[in-house]
Amino acid sequence: MDNSTNLNCGSVNTDVSGVAVRVSLYASVTIGLIMMRWFTHDMDAFQDAARTSFITSIALVISSLVSLYGGAGLALVDALVVTTVTSLVMAYAFIVGSQGTAYARHIGANKFEMTYTLALAAVLHTILWMAFGIVVWRDPSNFGNGAIEGCFPNPNLNVVFWVVGLTLSPTNASLRAFAISEFAIGGGLGILSTIASFIFTKLSKTQFEAVEYDVGRMRQTGPMTHHGPLPHLRPNGSQENPPIIADQLEGGPQAVLADGVAGPRVDQERRAARPANRLIVWLNTPTVKKIGLWWKPIAGIGGIIGYLYLIVTTESLITVNNQRATTNSLTFGQILSLVLLLDQIIFQPMTQIFNHLLERAVQKQKEIRRQSNANRGTGPYELSPITATPSPAGEDALAK
Repeated sequence: MDNSTNLNCGSVNTDVSGVAVRVSLYASVTIGLIMMRWFTHDMDAFQDAARTSFITSIALVISSLVSLYGGAGLALVDALVVTTVTSLVMAYAFIVGSQGTAYARHIGANKFEMTYTLALAAVLHTILWMAFGIVVWRDPSNFGNGAIEGCFPNPNLNVVFWVVGLTLSPTNASLRAFAISEFAIGGGLGILSTIASFIFTKLSKTQFEAVEYDVGRMRQTGPMTHHGPLPHLRPNGSQENPPIIADQLEGGPQAVLADGVAGPRVDQERRAARPANRLIVWLNTPTVKKIGLWWKPIAGIGGIIGYLYLIVTTESLITVNNQRATTNSLTFGQILSLVLLLDQIIFQPMTQIFNHLLERAVQKQKEIRRQSNANRGTGPYELSPITATPSPAGEDALAK
């Protein structure tokens, strides 16, 4: 017998678990994975995609917390949906992190740098995800505050959680222990890995810039000792080259000497990724390197499986709790989540196209300049041929 005084017992909030909210996060994470796989040449676009995914998920968790501790409360079904879709973003972060070393080597250590905003978004998202998950699973039967006040019987007792085809009650002790452990351990590891990645990329970037500075100086002024440039290695004439000459000679007359001392440019880029690893000696042991070779494919495949499983879990969770029709209704609040998705679907591709066209224009201008110099037949340091013209006295002597 239903003696409830609350007419909305257990009713879902479509602004939290609605179809548009779910689809926006599914699409955001999928676009982020595509950016990681096929747009590794553009670090800014990749970080923008990752940042958008984190911000969308952060907004969803904050909205859920406001509803929970506000007057209306939050239904348990809504909370479970939020934990699964935000876990999808954590799976995305795990996939990106597990492939990070290969990604950095592919685009060059000088370009792989985690920005402050991305690191802050990742840490904030992990903290909110961990805290909200623990709050939900700590006591599922009494979760909801205003959503279950005056409800008899308790609507949370009828909620089920979908696990690999099985439907279990959220109050199941084993399920609760596993969920709380997952959020606590996963959150802690996520925060530590984000901080470690941030420090690693900053060190790599700093080291690369130091190498580039030294090589650039040597190209202009020659090798340095403690007392200044080596006298016998000073370039003749001016110590600096005009911009056009320096560009055409790739650094001026000291280019070959600088490369001989510092090594080819490609070696500089490879060395730039090493110092951060060498700060931790055990990372370079043979055993750890072998584990790393196996970890990358296993983590990548496992992350993709987890990503697909969480989507199936979220949709199955809604179905088994008979909330499909309710959550499929579109509201104004759900449209706001789609606005964030426009950045990834429209503005980021437009930026990619613009950058590509700009790069082509710059390359075309450089090619025109090279062709112009080649047609003139004289380079910046090319000397005009010297022809010997005999003097009149010399001609008379030869005639005699």
